[in-house]
Amino acid sequence: MIAHLSLSFLTFMLPIVAAAVWKIRSILRAAAKAEQDALPFVPTPQPEAALLRGLPSARRIFLLQHLKVAGSLYAVMAWTIAFIFTLPLFTVASANSDKWFNHSAYLWYSFIVGASHSTQFFFTMVLFSGIAVIMPMRFGPEARFYRTRPIPVSFVFWTKVLSVLTAMIAGAATGIALAFAILVALHGPIWHNLPATIPRLLGPDDSDVAQLYAGLLVTSAHSIFLSILTTITLFFSLVVFLGSAPVLRLRSNAALPLLMIPAAFVPLAIVIISFSSNGGTSYFFRTLYIYLSLGPPPPLIYALVPIALAAICITGARLFTNHQDI
Repeated sequence: MIAHLSLSFLTFMLPIVAAAVWKIRSILRAAAKAEQDALPFVPTPQPEAALLRGLPSARRIFLLQHLKVAGSLYAVMAWTIAFIFTLPLFTVASANSDKWFNHSAYLWYSFIVGASHSTQFFFTMVLFSGIAVIMPMRFGPEARFYRTRPIPVSFVFWTKVLSVLTAMIAGAATGIALAFAILVALHGPIWHNLPATIPRLLGPDDSDVAQLYAGLLVTSAHSIFLSILTTITLFFSLVVFLGSAPVLRLRSNAALPLLMIPAAFVPLAIVIISFSSNGGTSYFFRTLYIYLSLGPPPPLIYALVPIALAAICITGARLFTNHQDI
């Protein structure tokens, strides 16, 4: 078991480490070439995107820098989601798999359960992404730099928030699509033609399998995937909102950002979600379209609730930035 987990971790880290090594080597080669040539630095003119030509130079440079960061975040998010989703496809079957009557049914069950519980794993990534967005605008030299440049604070805020949020949503959607494609390529559409009942006699120890399979038959994979996207949006907006909240003041008159609030919120949210996912999705989480366990999905209209709350939180965070002391 430990050897399998170690192999899974190495598989997950390999492309990330390879990309980091390639980036470092590229920077070192460029620095060595510049030092060898001993020529003054002349920036290479970059082609301008048609949509950015109307922006002032300072805004255009700022936007392009953050689009590059968003591209890296997109790749990491897509790889993380795809890895988590496909992990059950390559793991050794547990002892409980012997109770299942059909390998495809058990494989689909493992895939769906892994997807519904994946929310717990990417919460940390969303937390740090939200803090990385709001912290430079709250305190330190970078915050003062933004307020002395010819770039409006509103442009800085919306560029940071929307680029990161879009990258995470697009990356998660890509990861889900990639994992689903791998599932189909390896095992075909295993969710089709599942029997309506378990086609064998059940013993006294099979009650858990019967209950799980009954929940699997009414579970909506599409709703789980949509729930992941809306939950990322809601959680990120909450982190940004709490991180932008009015500051406390110390005796030294130094501003103390309330970043410890979203930091403390994460483990609490993970514990609550983990507890709820083991006993069925509560009405509160269904209202927020957080689909945590096997069973009927929340009504699709509920997906508008986290989207509306996210819009309110981000708008509130934007208003907070007008009243922050740097």
